[in-house]
Amino acid sequence: MQRVETVLAIEVEPEHASHLARCLAVTGLACRAAASATEALRLLRSEIFDGAVVAVELGLDEASILARISRLPATRFLLATGPADDLDMERRARAAGANAYLPRPVDAEMLATSLAHAGANPAPRAPPARVGRR
Repeated sequence: MQRVETVLAIEVEPEHASHLARCLAVTGLACRAAASATEALRLLRSEIFDGAVVAVELGLDEASILARISRLPATRFLLATGPADDLDMERRARAAGANAYLPRPVDAEMLATSLAHAGANPAPRAPPARVGRR
């Protein structure tokens, strides 16, 4: 039986983190959500994650949470989320270590496709449904 991969979803707004957690649940991956870099670092000290989905608003420099996660040995995939209207953001997110950039609002189908391309192994499920925001 395949082990369920665990993903850390880090967003600056709690509702964005909850939304990502719901989208990840549809893909069959286990998820922990954090609403700040501080909370994410606390989780990273106590748990091992196969990958992460990180808000670009938390920074894209060498000291950012995205760059720090990209250097962890257990991290196999790293996705960044951010505004859809910033054309330079994807380039900067990839330079900081992200496998892909997902413009908001993220939906389950887009997330599942990006995870598969980034090397995640979601548990087999029915095709992902679009998960709306509240």
